[in-house]
Amino acid sequence: MSLQGAPALLANARDPKTARSWIAVGIAVLVLLVVGLLTLSHVLVNIDNNKEGKALLAGTVSPGDSISGDLVLTNRGLLPIAYSLDPLEPDGSRLPARLQLTVQRLDDGAYLYQGPLKATPTLDTLYPGQATHLKVSVTSLDSKQSAAIPVSLTYYWPARPAPPWWWWLVAILFCALLLGYGFYRGRRAR
Repeated sequence: MSLQGAPALLANARDPKTARSWIAVGIAVLVLLVVGLLTLSHVLVNIDNNKEGKALLAGTVSPGDSISGDLVLTNRGLLPIAYSLDPLEPDGSRLPARLQLTVQRLDDGAYLYQGPLKATPTLDTLYPGQATHLKVSVTSLDSKQSAAIPVSLTYYWPARPAPPWWWWLVAILFCALLLGYGFYRGRRAR
């Protein structure tokens, strides 16, 4: 092992530009770690409902009949969230055919979804601390069917961050300022 390059390495280590580069890398890694920890701990995005672990709907729907249940969804995170409904059979099999799903917001009576029993598109947005009272109904469209249809489904409420459009402008402006500063410093160093 040769130590011929060691003085050059020590000289580079004392260079203020090299020190600033390492500080910038350290800050970037720290920011990534903080964002990762906040995301994994559900501080940024966290949806809660008052039926956690309880049945939302009764076990069966009779031919031509309808059953319904209600729940309250609450955004406990720091970011606005867009939520949807994803009904699934507990064993992963296909959802029953000829059933209609209706999701109504009881706060104002608005219908968020009316259509076949399947995963819904985004239903609405909840802001931090906001709650909404929903009514979920399943209707059998086949009045000639001879037996009741089991609807002991698992109802998942997927949520994703939904920041307002102007948040992206702040991020773009910040990146532009960083690039401009870097370009200015690079031209000044020459």
